[in-house]
Amino acid sequence: ILLQPHHLPPAAPIRPYLSEPVVEKTPCMKCSQANAGPSEEDLRQRIRDSVKAKLGNQIDPALLETIITRVLNNVGIK
Repeated sequence: ILLQPHHLPPAAPIRPYLSEPVVEKTPCMKCSQANAGPSEEDLRQRIRDSVKAKLGNQIDPALLETIITRVLNNVGIK
């Protein structure tokens, strides 16, 4: 049996990014709370204000609420 001082051949590339385990970093509570974004009601009010500024009274308020609810549910804000 041939014994070599190193278990890797001299021409073998070393790729630590392939062999090192992936460690997921969890965000701190302070950071995750700071990036929480606006509340749902605040977001709804901002959307209402924007639509009324753009369209005025051309849209039915009940229809607008239905559209806002559907869009927020589709984007994951419930």
